[in-house]
Amino acid sequence: MATVKQRIEDLIGSDYAAIPVNSKADLFNAAVNEVADTLPSELLLKYVAGRSTVNSSAGLDATEEKKILLVTREISDTGTEVRECTPVPFFEFLRAQDATSMYTATVESPVYTYDVSTANDPKLKIFPVPTANQVATIWHFSYIEGTSGWDNADITGLPNSCLQAVVLKACINLLQAYVSDFVQDEEDVEMQGMLTAQIEQLNKAYVSEMGRFIEQDATPRGE
Repeated sequence: MATVKQRIEDLIGSDYAAIPVNSKADLFNAAVNEVADTLPSELLLKYVAGRSTVNSSAGLDATEEKKILLVTREISDTGTEVRECTPVPFFEFLRAQDATSMYTATVESPVYTYDVSTANDPKLKIFPVPTANQVATIWHFSYIEGTSGWDNADITGLPNSCLQAVVLKACINLLQAYVSDFVQDEEDVEMQGMLTAQIEQLNKAYVSEMGRFIEQDATPRGE
């Protein structure tokens, strides 16, 4: 199977070679993460590579580098029954802990939020607080980073059926950066127009490709 890089070059050649290596990796990573953010969580759950458990009030660290797909909590010490936790804003989460409120969360209707009370250290918190015998589980997609992703033939956590969308979006990002450099260094208006037209065509193809997976009822498509 061709690598993602090879598929990109099949579409746009190597015109983007002048872009610095680290910048190319960042542009590719941005494409992967945008596609992941747009895809329904239900689809990504089928290929999930990240799962964490919480059994105390400490919560889950480092949530800023993850797309949270699903949070569940066990409702009894037997661990045989679980409930999906509902995401709520931080202040609603505080209200859910008030035993005198009609909005109090229970094990049958657990909630979660991002606790921003500590600067630069957000945590995913769950209520009722998980315990050693009633564990909460968090499934997530870890956003891609680093410089080696596009040398692979697949992307961890994404179905292969979504790779074409990643390739198209990466091509758009790379060509836009190339055009920016080209405009500053060259005066060939005709070439600039050709590149801009190619970006427009790729963008139409990308929107069409993503339409396979995203529809009004949020049902995963294209598999």
